[in-house]
This record gives sequence, structure tokens and C-alpha cells, in this order.
Amino acid sequence: KFFMAFKEPFWETNGNNDMRRMRKLGFLLTDATVRTWWSQLPVETPMLTGWIGGPPASDMKFKSTTDLHAMAVQSLAYAFNVSTNYIEQQLQASYMVNWLTDPFALGAYSFPTVGFEAARDEMVKPVDNTIFFAGEALSTGDSLGTVEAALESGLLAAFAVLSASEKTLNRNQKNR
Repeated sequence: KFFMAFKEPFWETNGNNDMRRMRKLGFLLTDATVRTWWSQLPVETPMLTGWIGGPPASDMKFKSTTDLHAMAVQSLAYAFNVSTNYIEQQLQASYMVNWLTDPFALGAYSFPTVGFEAARDEMVKPVDNTIFFAGEALSTGDSLGTVEAALESGLLAAFAVLSASEKTLNRNQKNR
């Protein structure tokens, strides 16, 4: 995953006549090495996030941060029809996350397997009404393995925390 912060959202307005402009850019899918990019819309910020998944990501596992950075810059230059130098001039900061080398993830993210519902149902149960779990793997909706799933399960866990807190507060008031 590539996080690229720019001085401005150059993809929206620019004086370069040959550049591909993409106002209100949500997702950008290309045939470049880094094929998937998205902005932070609806939050308007000069940042793009790039992603490589599946077998192409496996091919990148041992690439250096310098090589990955260059790959991201080249992909954006190609997508917007500008030079890599232009992208570098616009760039303020970049950060790469290589899930394949992360010792805790090892490239994995959640996906349903046979019988996963029982495990999920067990994991969403709070421990002594003090520890609550949330995440993409604990969603009960249709978006398992996505940010939307993580947000949905996070909201459910937050409501469970509030409910448990309210019950504890009511119990403590009755015991006075």
C-alpha cells in the first residue's frame, strides 16, 4: 500500500496542458504497475493511496522502499500523463506498507471460510463487558474483509460499549 501526500491536489487543476485532469477523483484504475489508486474523498486532501494485491503483490515482496517508491511515482506519472520529475516535485511525503513482510499480517486479511460464522459470533462477545472486539473479520454485513466492514463492526462495538457503560452506571445508581 502506498500513501502519497502532495502539496496540492494536482490531479484536479494544473497548468500542464498534456496532463490528464481528474476532478473529484474517487478511484483510479490503470494498467500501470500500481494499478489501483484512490483519493480521500469526500474529505478533500492532497493525498492518494495506491494498492497492489494478489500475485502482483507477491512479486514485490522483497523490493526495497526506494524501488517501491519509484514504482509508485512511475505509475502516477503514467496515469496522469506527466513526468516522474513532476510527480516528485509535487510530492511532500510518501510511506509504503508491505503487508507481506509485516510479521503480524504476513500478507493476509480476512476472508470467509467454512464455519467462519461460529468463530465470528464467538469473537464479537465482550469479555466481562470490559473488552470489546471489532474489525473487518467481525462484520455481519456483506462487506467482509473491507474497510466498510471494519467501520461497521467498530460502530457495533462502540454501541455495545455504551450500552454496557449505561447498564453499569444504572446498577451503581441503584446501589446507592
